[in-house]
Amino acid sequence: MSPGLRTPKALDTSYYAKQPEWDMSKIAGAPTKSAVLASRDHLLAENPKLRVVGAHFGSMESDVDLVAQRLDRYPNFAVDTAARVPHLTIQPRDKVRAFLIKYQDRVLYGTDIGVLHRGEVQPSIAQWDNQLALDWRYFSTGDTFKYQGRMVKGLQLPLPILRKLYHDNAVRWIPGLAADGVH
Repeated sequence: MSPGLRTPKALDTSYYAKQPEWDMSKIAGAPTKSAVLASRDHLLAENPKLRVVGAHFGSMESDVDLVAQRLDRYPNFAVDTAARVPHLTIQPRDKVRAFLIKYQDRVLYGTDIGVLHRGEVQPSIAQWDNQLALDWRYFSTGDTFKYQGRMVKGLQLPLPILRKLYHDNAVRWIPGLAADGVH
């Protein structure tokens, strides 16, 4: 795996400690992350009319430059933020902000917040409220605040970009949303 594809160690360790079954590096015969990304890129190149939204910043969340390279190369590719905002907060603020401004039409807000289970409605709603508020504060304000145990400074994105991130890009990239009355 190339250094640019490594997840920052602190985030990597925490995640895999809680979900060891997803650590593909410990599974014999599993393809490397580099191989999976190369296959995805090949699919994008061979099918330029196929529009793809790459979950988790296209699995390149630890380096927005890698994401930018793919977005520049493949106009049929967009990415979502699902569960990867913490990875943005550890990259240089100005770099992440510039990336989101440049690719404002190609990034969709998403989460990986769990599905409700019977009897867990209130805790789930509280988790959603907390995460959505943290993410909104990171993207929309210039505040300095604690985000998952680290002090971060918000990106203070302009309102038109926030609208694209949280709404317009999903309508544009996901077929059927506008037709279903989501405007």
